[in-house]
Amino acid sequence: MIGSDYEHALKSLLFSDSTPKLGLDRIRRLLEAIGNPHNGFKSFHVAGTNGKGSTSAFINSLLQERSDRVGLYTSPHLLCARERIQINSELISESLFAKAERIVTNGAQQIGEKPTFFERITAMAFWAFAEQNVSHAVIEVGLGGRLDATNVVNPIVSVITRVDVDHCNFLGNTIEKIAFEKAGIIKPGVPVVTGWQDAHALQVIKQVASERESSLAVVQQEYNGQLGMLGDHQKQNAALAVIAVREASIELSEAQIKSGVSKARWPARLEFVQSDPPILVDGAHNAGGMRALVRFLLSADVFNRNLNVVIGATEDHDFDAIVREFEPIKPNISRFFVTKSKSPRAKAPELLSPALSTIAPCTLTHDVHSAVRMAISERASALTVVTGSLYVAGEARSLFIKMPSDPELPEF
Repeated sequence: MIGSDYEHALKSLLFSDSTPKLGLDRIRRLLEAIGNPHNGFKSFHVAGTNGKGSTSAFINSLLQERSDRVGLYTSPHLLCARERIQINSELISESLFAKAERIVTNGAQQIGEKPTFFERITAMAFWAFAEQNVSHAVIEVGLGGRLDATNVVNPIVSVITRVDVDHCNFLGNTIEKIAFEKAGIIKPGVPVVTGWQDAHALQVIKQVASERESSLAVVQQEYNGQLGMLGDHQKQNAALAVIAVREASIELSEAQIKSGVSKARWPARLEFVQSDPPILVDGAHNAGGMRALVRFLLSADVFNRNLNVVIGATEDHDFDAIVREFEPIKPNISRFFVTKSKSPRAKAPELLSPALSTIAPCTLTHDVHSAVRMAISERASALTVVTGSLYVAGEARSLFIKMPSDPELPEF
């Protein structure tokens, strides 16, 4: 049962400015009105196209090995807004969320502004972390980096994960332009960690780091220990996290590093939510993410079955590029179950099926749960894979894993 204060906070967030806006002036004024809480803790700032959520989760887990009080701010959420704001890997309470919303709403009234949902919940996270006396916070960029609302923090380390072409309508249509936006999180004199970049993207990152006199660690060796997440690409994310913590001069023993990396979890990323019949949920929503999923399927022991693929997508991604990544496993895909999440940006299945039908037959439905059930009943011996959107992945995951769920909220 949702508490009345929490319910009121969710309803209030619905009345945020619904137009996505990039820029730092308003978030700075808002934070100043509530006491600049982001200056009350040390932060790691993580940007990138793919892997920034997983890398943030690895850093978060490593920091907790020191018994520190650690905040984690990520986006988007799957079903519950409190997923975005965690302390020691626990969702903040409904009461703390509601109090943070009141503080931020009062701050917005003081400056006479109507912030976006993302600006408001970012300020709420910073206030909650300061209120709860976290020692460190891991802050994931929402979109881009340079003009993202999170870029008001002055971190102890900046991390840039793999840069790829995505969100072109906001960030530009070349790898260099997108890398420039990601590199916008680099602060003067603050160490930067990156690795496994396209040569053009790396050159941009190097240039910005040089201009800002920030030391740059380019990680080239994967982490080779036991991981808490599936997929070979997580070896790179774990390596970035370990080096980031070291660059912050935080001492961890080898035993603590092994423990932290092995405990890290990140929902809806190569996550088996059921074993019989097997159901794999992965929020891959761009070409790079889908490439990693396909690479996992080709190498995994489970890939001795045909595939039923439940898929949906949102408007601001190159869906044709996503579909092309299915080519290596085309013979194994029995059918696509094309669906639509509850996100207001979700594309209609009818718009997705023409591209998918070049790979395999399509069945269309406007309900994620129905799509999953149809996929399971289609062929019990098949592996069902749910992908294409974090929102689709989250809704599918809720069929098998109990988790809090909020009314529909804005995304930016």
